[in-house]
Amino acid sequence: MTTAGIWIDHRKAILVISTAEGEKSMEILSLAEKHPSREKAGGTSEAHESNNILADDQQQNKYTQKLNRYYAEIAKQIEEVDSILLFGPSEAKGELKKYLETVSQNKKQIVVETTDKMTEPQITAKIHEHFHTINRPKTETKDLL
Repeated sequence: MTTAGIWIDHRKAILVISTAEGEKSMEILSLAEKHPSREKAGGTSEAHESNNILADDQQQNKYTQKLNRYYAEIAKQIEEVDSILLFGPSEAKGELKKYLETVSQNKKQIVVETTDKMTEPQITAKIHEHFHTINRPKTETKDLL
């Protein structure tokens, strides 16, 4: 069984993917700002300021497009994954879950949890803890007596 743990917020995602061959981790950046700054739409410096500022709906559209590219890149990295743990502090985990349910050809088991900000070692430990019963190698015990 191939598994992925993904800690995510709107700025970055940390993925830990486990397969029969081993484990790999990666970081994906969204390049989207939570509150996009007002950008100049063009024109001369003498023009009235309100004419030089992108409308809020245009800013929201740009932000949404960046997030969709971000979610698409994550989805591409986990195409072959069977089971996913999505966790993090923001709404991004729920948004990614919806995105995956919409675009994924294969139904994946997805668990969503809310967590605080975490360090990479904490993220990896949480993922290992979550999937330990699935990926734990079977061991035999023998009585020594």
